Amino acid sequence: MKKLALSILCAASIIGFTACGHSGETSSAEEIAEAMDLPEEGMHGYSGNAGEALQNVTDNNYIDIAQGIFGINVTPQDGWTLKSAKSPNKVNNLNIVYEMADADADINAITKSYYDQCLAIATDGVYAVKMDYNTGAVNRGEKYADYESYKAQSGGMDMWSYDYNGQTIQFTFSSWKKQVEITFVLTTK
Repeated sequence: MKKLALSILCAASIIGFTACGHSGETSSAEEIAEAMDLPEEGMHGYSGNAGEALQNVTDNNYIDIAQGIFGINVTPQDGWTLKSAKSPNKVNNLNIVYEMADADADINAITKSYYDQCLAIATDGVYAVKMDYNTGAVNRGEKYADYESYKAQSGGMDMWSYDYNGQTIQFTFSSWKKQVEITFVLTTK
C-alpha cells in the first residue's frame, strides 16, 4: 500500500509539470506558476499569492495555504501531530503528513469528511481519478454525487479531483500504520 501511495504521489507531481505543457523544457517555478494561472491574492478570503505561498510552506502556515488555495480545512484531528508540511515541487502541490495517536481511528469516516468538503466547494462536482499505470497518465473519471458511491467504485484508492477557484485540484488521502498523508496537486483543466 505504501509503495502504491508513493507511486501515485510521484505520478501526480510529474503530471502537474507536464500538464502545463513544459515536458522536456526547463522552466523556473515562477514560469510554471504563471502558466498555470494560480489564484491571486485575496481570492476566497486567501491573503497570499499561491505561487509564493507554495514556495514558502511552513509548519505554521500550511493550514491557511490549504484552505486558501485548495479550499479544504486540514486542521489536525484530536490525537494527530504534524510530521511534515511541504510543497515538494514548490509550484503546484502541497503534501501534509500527520502522525496519529490512535492507529484504530475510523479512516473511512475521516476520508468521507474530506470528500464531503471537496463536494461542498466543487464548482462541477467530484470525479474519480483514472490512472493508466503503464504510462502514468491521469484523467478525470466518473462523477460521483456522494462518498459512498465513489467508495464502492474506487478500488480502495482515495484519490479524486474537483474544480475550485477556476482550477482543477487532485486530492489524495492515504493512511498506513499511524500516519495519514494528504496531498493536493493543482492541475490545468
